[in-house]
Amino acid sequence: SQSRYPDKVKLVSGKVVTDNLLMSTTSIIKEFYFDKGHSNCKVIIKEIPDSTVPNSVNLKITIQKGKKVKIKFIEIDGNSKVADKKLKKAMKDTKEIKWWRVWAASKYLEKKYQDDKEKLLAKYATLGYRDARIISDSVFKVDENKMGIKIKLFEGSKYYGKIS
Repeated sequence: SQSRYPDKVKLVSGKVVTDNLLMSTTSIIKEFYFDKGHSNCKVIIKEIPDSTVPNSVNLKITIQKGKKVKIKFIEIDGNSKVADKKLKKAMKDTKEIKWWRVWAASKYLEKKYQDDKEKLLAKYATLGYRDARIISDSVFKVDENKMGIKIKLFEGSKYYGKIS
């Protein structure tokens, strides 16, 4: 229903229905659900002729949001000075599926993942590795409803503070 995202989908009575309008509407709806963890969302828009008004159609939008996509694993490479466990803990909202972690979500949300990469680097900074950076990272499908994440790091040298 349009009421969930009225500010995003701009469909109004009397507007000309073009391929571009249909594609942008589909894209907006998919992006809306992707931001909520449903990367397998399907949108079907049907044009139904309106018998009450000549040369007009009603649009029927069917949304199949699908299951939320979870994170199967996070693989970190290039960290010899800080343990994987400590780095994964620093990533507050990007978590792997674990049977024992019932209350914490393991769904993949792009915005939270981007924030968590910054938190990972902030963890390095608190440990004295101010030059640490992410060389590369990739997010990929492992199967229909699970993603894998690979992060390659450069730790740099540790800085030691001098107390005067």
